[in-house]
Amino acid sequence: MNSMEIIIAKKKCRASNQATFNKLKSFIENNRIPDDTNESQVRKALLPFVEQNLGPNDWILYDGNTVWDVKRLIKQFKTFIRFYDYDHFAKYLYEFFHLQCGSIAHYNKAGWLSTYPTLDDLKGFFKKNEYGNIVQFNPPDWHYDARLAVELMANELFGSTSGRPDYPRY
Repeated sequence: MNSMEIIIAKKKCRASNQATFNKLKSFIENNRIPDDTNESQVRKALLPFVEQNLGPNDWILYDGNTVWDVKRLIKQFKTFIRFYDYDHFAKYLYEFFHLQCGSIAHYNKAGWLSTYPTLDDLKGFFKKNEYGNIVQFNPPDWHYDARLAVELMANELFGSTSGRPDYPRY
């Protein structure tokens, strides 16, 4: 096992650097997660750690997948939809769109924005992503943090979630 990996609920959790790993190890020691916990619940348990302890260049992967900082994503999303331009399109948000929302990378942020040049285009994408699904259905059920983020983003774009599936809240 790598020196920056810890086993949580029988799956590997990897940190971006030694300082992040040390904080994660301390967090897990103080917030035990039973071995029989499913991945969605592990991600829910790790979310406060991610939101409170990680810097902009830090990350953790649980079973090989990013645990997303939902508060950071929503702050970036609100700024992005307010200004809707390249300068307010954070790299972290762009990565989330193409990794979790059913969008290809479009080469870079500029390419993504040329495909979705207006706020109405973004709303259209949320209604029907590049795979023909609403964005809220794109992250898998086990990806608690990503599903929560897309639901909160949809709330920002469209208001109430009536008619949409319920996702876990925190």
